[in-house]
Amino acid sequence: MELASPTEQLVEVADLHGDFLQTRDKKLVAILEMHPVMLANGSTPEGMNGAFADVIQVLPAGIDMQITSMPVPPQLGSITERYARAAHSWRTQEGDLLAAGQEEAAQAAIERYRAAAGIGGMILDVGGRANYRATLITLTLDLPFDQQNSEQFSRQQLGEFEADIRQITTLFGESGFQLSQLPAEVALHYLWHCYNPDSNVEAVADQTSERFLDIAQHGKTDLQAHAGLSVEQITRTLNNPTKELAGLLAPTVVEEGERNLQFHKKSMLLYFIVDYRHQLPRLADLQGRGREYANNLFLSYYLHVPPADEIAEMTNRAGTGLKTMETLRSKWSDKRNYRAENEYGALEAARAGAETKYDVMRMVGLYVGVLVDTDAIEEEEPKFEAVLRAAGLTFVPAQWNAMKVWKSLHPLGQRHHKFEDDDRNVYSANLGNLNPLSGVTLFDPQGEFLGFSPVGRGVWSPVAVQRKRGTSIASSDALVGRPGSGKSFALKQWITDWVVRGHRVFALDPKTELGPLGKRLGGTTVDALGATGFNIFRFANFPVDPNSKMGMALREMVLEDNLNALETLYLIAKGVNSTLGGDERSILIDAMTMAMNDKDMHPEDTRTWKPNGLLLADVYEVMARSLLHEDPMLVANMQKILKPYAVPGGLYFKKYNTPVEMDLDSELVAITFGLSQFSSDRRKTALAYHFALRLTMQQALRSFILSEEEHPRPFHIVIDEASQMLVTASLISSVVRMLSILPAYDIFVHLAFQDFKALMRTDSITIGEESDSLNTLVGTIPAFWLFNQQYESALVGCQALNLEAEEANQIKKLSVGSCLLVFPQADIRLRIQIESPAEMQGLYETDATSMKTMLQEAMVDK
Repeated sequence: MELASPTEQLVEVADLHGDFLQTRDKKLVAILEMHPVMLANGSTPEGMNGAFADVIQVLPAGIDMQITSMPVPPQLGSITERYARAAHSWRTQEGDLLAAGQEEAAQAAIERYRAAAGIGGMILDVGGRANYRATLITLTLDLPFDQQNSEQFSRQQLGEFEADIRQITTLFGESGFQLSQLPAEVALHYLWHCYNPDSNVEAVADQTSERFLDIAQHGKTDLQAHAGLSVEQITRTLNNPTKELAGLLAPTVVEEGERNLQFHKKSMLLYFIVDYRHQLPRLADLQGRGREYANNLFLSYYLHVPPADEIAEMTNRAGTGLKTMETLRSKWSDKRNYRAENEYGALEAARAGAETKYDVMRMVGLYVGVLVDTDAIEEEEPKFEAVLRAAGLTFVPAQWNAMKVWKSLHPLGQRHHKFEDDDRNVYSANLGNLNPLSGVTLFDPQGEFLGFSPVGRGVWSPVAVQRKRGTSIASSDALVGRPGSGKSFALKQWITDWVVRGHRVFALDPKTELGPLGKRLGGTTVDALGATGFNIFRFANFPVDPNSKMGMALREMVLEDNLNALETLYLIAKGVNSTLGGDERSILIDAMTMAMNDKDMHPEDTRTWKPNGLLLADVYEVMARSLLHEDPMLVANMQKILKPYAVPGGLYFKKYNTPVEMDLDSELVAITFGLSQFSSDRRKTALAYHFALRLTMQQALRSFILSEEEHPRPFHIVIDEASQMLVTASLISSVVRMLSILPAYDIFVHLAFQDFKALMRTDSITIGEESDSLNTLVGTIPAFWLFNQQYESALVGCQALNLEAEEANQIKKLSVGSCLLVFPQADIRLRIQIESPAEMQGLYETDATSMKTMLQEAMVDK
């Protein structure tokens, strides 16, 4: 599409110096983005003008500055790759219903909260800047006159220019204006517009339906620019009281309506297009049907950068596989091997060329919005909806409440070295920042909203994590914090968000904290162990080929988990804390597998397994019948030890031989333990935990296997008070194995601890058997949330995660809801503030009344 600009100024880039562009006419250019400015707390445009004037009067000499405002054209609009790296979020409209005691209204809030996920799980934030206005500052440095014969800027000149930019950024920051330099690849996209600020948007006024359809299908368009001002023009504007610089800075005054956003005297009505991929032809007809809205109609859509594994797959197809490249890189280390050097260089060039051909913009959601006069909104709303219906579109109105967050769109800075095992590396596709509205819920197509991270003085940027299959650094995590630190609130907020997204959640809830929240979210509470006891063995039926990779992995994990439970019970009965001897363990293995065969549950075929097909009494019988001859004295002694647990009438027989059946089909299941299961012997309590974990894990695996969906829904398993389960090497090994295997099936494990000492004790138990830290719990967990805790505990955590010792003092001083997020394998640390929505805080608090009721019921059952 050619631009109607007879005075178009061509700009050619000759070279790149970091994020600086060097043009053919020997100018060095840097483009800075001014973060959105919101007029609030009584501030006025005049006050903002004055602050801006103070800054430009003290700019470094020798640098030309131009400020350019680039709004979205008043047409079916556009979004650039710069904005494609941002994700948008949305919140539903609710008041502080719970605080007012309006239970029915609160329940209705939850229903609307849940319904949000039904329209795609991603609701647009008009954003004010992605769809309204962007403000860029272009800084230009000319090559000195005495160096005009030179083709390059010197290293000293580049350093001085970089120092000047830091000074400029600081000066603006002290006056309340946040600036960030655009990366070179983004600056290239904007460069033409910055040099041609007066090009108008008339060239797109007659945009055809065909062009509109092309935009909708491919997400490609051109962003027009205008309203460019030089320093002299800005100064003249500031000296003229009849004009306001505020009209140039973005966004201007934004007010909140009941279900719309108001820009000056205009309001934005926004509609989510349901199943847009099948409605693209109808969208093409929309412009013709809504001619009266033609100059105020907007198209908005989500885009995201492809995950790193997709780019890797694409480069492999181009004949530049990563393994081949690594091999050649090692050959290249020999400087004399010129052939390898040439071969490697050719592959690198092919890979780079393939990546540049990869379309990094991908549309995943679509919205249509319209700007109408605020005074006529009640009249215009039904008229515009009638236009949408006439075009045959299925739509859902977006709802609004407050716009509190105007944050940077810059990707999170990441510092890490690259591991050979690519699953251990973090990419921008794994962590992405948002530009959301804060409130009841924050959805994002790039990942789950976690909290806010500081990016500057008084500036907080929302953070999301994308969990993915495989051994991913973003798969599972551990939360560590003492009571009152905000750890429990964070878990409950995430649980709420998971349920609304359509994920399923199983939470091991020893303190019965989740009862009120689970009830409000439509979940269920079950006692995994019953009033009298449970079956220590748990074998779910997995209908998979036993010779497939999945079949072998599941078989090995489930057999090992059940054997670990049997081994732990045997040590409890024996009254020792040591690990099991080789002969005793061998007999237990033989007894369990032989008993399984007797019950037609073949150990090698998971398709024959039954949930309560094996009891401890069956294993005991095999020991007496078939194994006594192998080592009569040892087997007889083991029988004597297990007799109270495995023989009918024994003191503990019912506790460990009672089949348990329960319904786990709810979206949210809070699993509690009867009071009788808590014992002075912490290993008995750990067995109860371990059984509940196996129960939930196997149910999640079965759902994954039996799902007919192309992308089965993720499962989250929350283990509260996890240190109560991790008390023996065998039980710890079960959890380590789960952390390594389950993410491959979209099952993520979240462990909660009261302090880091409790977490580190698990490593002291296992370190004797396995010296490799990756086989310990701390070495396996990919992410840690460090909430407020005692200094001694924080120091232990810092040492384990390779943090500086002084950070322990910072962890000790963290406020409620504030934490340090650490990815130790990638050397990433983020300060996170987790803010729970006011409407939900009543449900996130520990309900003492419900706990008391649960305890009374447990005592009656006993």
